[in-house]
Amino acid sequence: MTTTHRSGASGEFIDETGVSRRTIVAGAAWTIPVVAVATATPAVAATTDLKLAFDKSSYSGEACKTVSGVKVTATRNGVAAPGESVTVSLADGYTFSDGSTSHTATTGSDGSITLPDITVPAKGGDSTMSATSGNATASAALQAASNAGDLWRSDTGKKTGAKNVAQVFTDGTGSVYAVTASGDLVDSGGGVVASGLDSSNMRVAAIAKTTNDGGTAVFYIKDGDLYRSDTGKKTGATGVAQVFTDGTGSVYAVTKSGDLVNSGGSVVASGLSSSNTRVAAIAPTSNNGDTAVFYIKDGDLYRSDTGKKTGATNVAQVFTDGTGSVYAVTKSGDLVDSGGSVVDSGLDSSNTRVAANAKTTNDGGTAIFYVKDGNIYRSDTKKKTGATNVSQVFTDGTGSVYAVTKSGDLVNSGGSVAGSGLKASNPRVAAIAPTSNDGDTAVFYIKEATC
Repeated sequence: MTTTHRSGASGEFIDETGVSRRTIVAGAAWTIPVVAVATATPAVAATTDLKLAFDKSSYSGEACKTVSGVKVTATRNGVAAPGESVTVSLADGYTFSDGSTSHTATTGSDGSITLPDITVPAKGGDSTMSATSGNATASAALQAASNAGDLWRSDTGKKTGAKNVAQVFTDGTGSVYAVTASGDLVDSGGGVVASGLDSSNMRVAAIAKTTNDGGTAVFYIKDGDLYRSDTGKKTGATGVAQVFTDGTGSVYAVTKSGDLVNSGGSVVASGLSSSNTRVAAIAPTSNNGDTAVFYIKDGDLYRSDTGKKTGATNVAQVFTDGTGSVYAVTKSGDLVDSGGSVVDSGLDSSNTRVAANAKTTNDGGTAIFYVKDGNIYRSDTKKKTGATNVSQVFTDGTGSVYAVTKSGDLVNSGGSVAGSGLKASNPRVAAIAPTSNDGDTAVFYIKEATC
């Protein structure tokens, strides 16, 4: 038994051991466990973030037709979220049925909105549509076969049948071929001749006469090898960067390493720039079919039949277009003949269709039609022909002369409009082809697809 008694002025109680009660209480603060009051907290906090989702990851359509029934759903914690404002945006030519590229709607009781019909552009192609609501976003793909452009002819004003065309070429023959954006070599009607061509290479294919009675073949590059369309076989040239014929029966190519070779691959010369699409051109040198290649090496113009320089220096591009005349444009913008004599100045040497030869008489007379300050001039008169705002001029070895304006009109040398909707930056957007033996011609041109 422990007895306590009060002692001292403070009145504190002291037990019989002599330890005060105040001392015991103070020590208890260090020895008695503290019981904490716990508040329940879930392991993962509930989220109220809004989420959006299209009902499909991608939607397919056809040019000029519609994609219908596209839905977007809004949810919170996996539960439909009604009353949310959702905006869906389109791009790349895709539009809603009212012509707009944006549509806003409020989600219904099921948390979804159904979009108006989506019109696929004439050019087709792939795109992405996006949905937004506050910070929530979602996207889905829109897909349609691409159509870079349709092929038209000027004498009828109608489409020829070829679609998705990236470039067209004739090279002065009556045959017309094109390369599609997907790399198919096709005839004017769209019939596939070969596949696997590089449509961005403006000298990936060329037409050459193969018989005296008008037979032709297309010589084209596939995987660096040169092929011919009439046999479907390789010709022998390898590592090829560009091929050209310019309406003659001769076929030459430039390899990636800068060699000038014939179709079989035999080296004629070296040191050419394979990235310059006007680094070489073929010209007849006699009436019996002899030809020579005029090519640029280190800025000088050479000819293959002699292996010697012709006299023109500082040359940026050379052209013949199937005529016997040879002209060049210097880096400083002078139009010169093969010997280097200046015909005129002020041309844009970076424009690969800044000048072209055209026959002006039945006995072989020619003139250069060239672009200067947006106007077409002719070398035999040094006067303007009438066409203005011109981006490129072409003849392709025929007596006809046409041009493409900066605004995309196809015009004759006088400026009369023959077609519209051309892409002026495409150097192979149009080509002239004979349509009869009496000299009639037509321009085959690529026009941006329309619905």
